[in-house]
Amino acid sequence: MVKSSSRIPISFNERASLWSLRYTLFFSVYEAFITDNESFRLGVSIPPNSSIVWKKDALEEYCRAELKMEKRVLQPRREMIRLLQWAIASGKKVYLVSDMYWPSKEIIEILHGVGVNDYQQILISCEEQKSKKNGELFEKLKKLAKTDQIIHVGDNRYDDTRMAYRQGVNAVQIMSI
Repeated sequence: MVKSSSRIPISFNERASLWSLRYTLFFSVYEAFITDNESFRLGVSIPPNSSIVWKKDALEEYCRAELKMEKRVLQPRREMIRLLQWAIASGKKVYLVSDMYWPSKEIIEILHGVGVNDYQQILISCEEQKSKKNGELFEKLKKLAKTDQIIHVGDNRYDDTRMAYRQGVNAVQIMSI
């Protein structure tokens, strides 16, 4: 069992279940765990005696620890950063689009740390309530950019390439290492 700092037990299966949900639904890491003063159930069946209930301060502590770990293990893709910087320097309008559970504030801080600045806007699925997985985030991008002349670069064959093409957005897949 994994325990939060407020000593509320969370089984591995319960945590794994919510972990996988974060990647498919539209909510941030802060909403991924049910707090004791919230009644929503994330649209999934959670057993009535479930121990997936966190105190607010414990949830915030967990999120800080997870973000700290995430920042520690992230590896910038230098060639992609150079490509992005070249596009911006060449006068291209660059929008960053991500199916992510961290809010844009956290993502922007990470991006600034590796020299990614001066893009038009960042669209994060947990804030937009739209996803690349179903194509809705690409529709939002097209409306925002006010053009169909878009090239999306991503590493996921389905979400970044196939769904972009289905929404009329050109796409290039560049695999992550």
